[in-house]
Amino acid sequence: MRIGINALYLIPGKTGGMSVYLKNYLKYLQEIDTTNEYFIYISTEGAGTLNLFAKNFHEIRCPLPARLRAFHYFWELVILPFQIWKDKIELLHSPANIAPPYLPCKSIITIHDVRLYFFSPDFPWSFTFIYKKLLPVMVRRAAKVITVSEHSRKTISNVLGLSMDKIAVIPLAPEKYPIPGKAKEEIKTKYNIEDYIFTLITAIPHKNMDGLIHAYKILTDRQQEVPQLVIAGIKGPALQKIKKQIKEWGLEKKIIFPGFVPDANLPALYASAKLFVFPSKYEGFGLPILEAMSYGVPVVSSNATALPEVVGDAGLMFNPDDSTAMADTIELVLRDNVLSKTLIEKGLRRVTEFNWRKVAEKTLGEYKSVMIS
Repeated sequence: MRIGINALYLIPGKTGGMSVYLKNYLKYLQEIDTTNEYFIYISTEGAGTLNLFAKNFHEIRCPLPARLRAFHYFWELVILPFQIWKDKIELLHSPANIAPPYLPCKSIITIHDVRLYFFSPDFPWSFTFIYKKLLPVMVRRAAKVITVSEHSRKTISNVLGLSMDKIAVIPLAPEKYPIPGKAKEEIKTKYNIEDYIFTLITAIPHKNMDGLIHAYKILTDRQQEVPQLVIAGIKGPALQKIKKQIKEWGLEKKIIFPGFVPDANLPALYASAKLFVFPSKYEGFGLPILEAMSYGVPVVSSNATALPEVVGDAGLMFNPDDSTAMADTIELVLRDNVLSKTLIEKGLRRVTEFNWRKVAEKTLGEYKSVMIS
């Protein structure tokens, strides 16, 4: 088979979990499939970042900067199909929620979630309008839709009127990297942090950063000795308003914003935390939870949408709309060493149920199934 992968969206340091998904499943796909020919269509920013080591995987650098959104979408929806035809592609997989609706080959699209239907104000109105018009066409014309959780499968089916049989669930997985000897000390020096609670989220409303900030304020009002709060992730549009609130509360030295953290620094930042908290109101999956568990960190999480599927019984959960409940849950784990150790042990067992090789194998299985149907 000649299989295309639509990686035009990739912008290092800007596309978060979508980048993690692409890089990891491609890494293992290269290990398990030496037969089919793969053509990875990528933007100027993403070129050379995917570590394509297998001879049957080819990077096709397309002349478009992904950061120029309008030009990017025009190229992806209009020009890419012609490139697909020229390269004689038999199947195109678009792994980031958007695919050309009209193609000269079969198509698979991965839709991680449909949060745009529930949190439209979090996104540019022009993108929301166009996406809501195009997405139903994309999924109807695709041979298969892949998603990452049962919650997303049911929601996609309900919102888009798609048969459940057309939607395959392939959960994501954590990728654990070794931590060099002095990395934990170096990471604390680099970001000027001591004992800390850690989270990895973007400053857009549904990620609920403001709810977490309020919960942290409740903790600091209750007691003086509270670990710092380190909020890493891509900066979003709501960040300046949040920082203004933090300044008014006098918590600038307690709440740290490292911004985007390179992959090389994340393992030590996870592993050095006393606790990982995930306050989001909507997730298609919630990969940072498993990443934290894999580094032996106790986890407390929102109980919204797909997150209970990820956490299982390996973490404590709270209502993301209740900052007091969030503060109570965080405080409970910080105060109770026995509970903290129990959650660490459960988390380490939990992550063994997810791995990227399975993701690659199941994805390859969907490619084969679509081509013989």
